[in-house]
Amino acid sequence: MKFNGLLILLGVLFLSVGVFADPTLQNPVITPNATNPLTGTQYFKFNIDINSQIINNLPTDFNSDSLCWYSVTDNNTMLAATFEETTSQCVLLDYHNAQNGDFNFKMVVQNGQGDTNYENGWVHAWSDENAPASTWGTIAYYNGFTIIPVFARDGMTAQEDGDNALPETRQGSGVEYIWYSDNNGPWTAVPAASSDPAVPTDIKITGTGLHYVKVCAQDRLDTNSCNYGEGEWYKEDLRVDDFGGSAGTCNLMNLIVFVLIGVAIIAFLYAALGFVSGNVGIEHLSSLGISAIMVVIIIFITAVFNSLICVI
Repeated sequence: MKFNGLLILLGVLFLSVGVFADPTLQNPVITPNATNPLTGTQYFKFNIDINSQIINNLPTDFNSDSLCWYSVTDNNTMLAATFEETTSQCVLLDYHNAQNGDFNFKMVVQNGQGDTNYENGWVHAWSDENAPASTWGTIAYYNGFTIIPVFARDGMTAQEDGDNALPETRQGSGVEYIWYSDNNGPWTAVPAASSDPAVPTDIKITGTGLHYVKVCAQDRLDTNSCNYGEGEWYKEDLRVDDFGGSAGTCNLMNLIVFVLIGVAIIAFLYAALGFVSGNVGIEHLSSLGISAIMVVIIIFITAVFNSLICVI
């Protein structure tokens, strides 16, 4: 009997805490948003939706007569939002602000009787309206394809006064895709190698001949520099060459290089023999010059030919 009485008491305490407790308003949820994986900083862009859910609300306290406000400043200047009775949420749709930078959000709800307000804490978030800017590095030419290394940075602009200063990284929400179009063909998305602007994303161009390549970049909030398909920049008269390299061709060239090395060694030894014997003639000096020229030719063939034709 005493045990049953204890259960009843615990049940009453549970109901008094869970049902009759004062409502709370969860911190604002801001969408759309994205996190830069390199910095861990969360960013959002305008137009944005902001909403706060009422937790442990008393059904009789909140109804169609309830009111909501929001603030994006630290001085509690409140502006009207909407109370959604069906979802028990304070809702602000398509909020817009022209400036980039950091902002503080807070929401307040008033019960249906108009005698009590509930509010949440400030939520600090960064906005990122700017599209990433990109450029290219040193283009690498190979047998049958060309590589364009694209460097992209998701830069931002903002007021630089105190709390409204950008993070030290200044990398925005991060680059998610590099887009390119080859000879006005369809746009192709390549996942960015990194949000680090020092790490390039390689674009591979194939097909023998001249290429007109357009490039643009997209951040993690879907803001892009594609300018309605025109791209951010283009690389005109980019050439892809097919040198016809094959294993047989490369083996033949390697054999020629081997023969040239042999000739250079013989010429050098003949010149060295003259110096050692102390009887240096014009033929020995000529042999020394020939061996030096042969070395230069060998280095040139090895560096140029193997880097181009023998890339399989």
